[in-house]
Amino acid sequence: MRVTELQYRQRRSGGEVTTTFDDGTAIALDAEVAVRFHLARGMELSEELLSEITLADEVLRAKRKLVLYLSLRKKSIADARLYLKKHGFNGAAADEAVSYAREHKYLDDTDFAAAFARTRMKSGTKGPRIVSMELQARGINRDEARKAVESMAETETQLEMARKVAAKKYPNLKDEDDLVKAARKMSQHLARRGFDPDTCDSVTREFFGDPTQF
Repeated sequence: MRVTELQYRQRRSGGEVTTTFDDGTAIALDAEVAVRFHLARGMELSEELLSEITLADEVLRAKRKLVLYLSLRKKSIADARLYLKKHGFNGAAADEAVSYAREHKYLDDTDFAAAFARTRMKSGTKGPRIVSMELQARGINRDEARKAVESMAETETQLEMARKVAAKKYPNLKDEDDLVKAARKMSQHLARRGFDPDTCDSVTREFFGDPTQF
């Protein structure tokens, strides 16, 4: 294929060169890619070279898209791959972009997991078990997820968070006729929020007295 025309235009995301060929087809390339491959009118491109150029263009666009996405908030590697897939980038381009982001420290699952756990601990609405499950759902491996929630799993930390959750739930339960049933509901509510059995039992007894049978 022979290049018959190159038309440059400025866009918000940067310069773009529309490259037209002698068969009437045209492709829009990032200006950086056009310069890298020294595109010029009359230049002959083999199918192999054209494929290389289009892949380079997609990789560059994927990198820029991903870096902008990651500049807003920490994400996991799995989040990054899903984001690129949703925006139509192929596997090769996505792999290159993710590798670039990891190399330049835009992506780091260990940092992401730690930051995620700190945010959840600060909000104090979920226990370590649920937070660990959330991290695994975001692509963090089990061991890394468990390590990230270690400080949340400490006894006093869990008790403090569980008390806050229980305090919000208690007004809806304190006037029930069957307090044993109400206490059981509280314990189940805390368990669903990811607190361990001992924490659920201890905090429930703080609100409903001791002894209770739930």
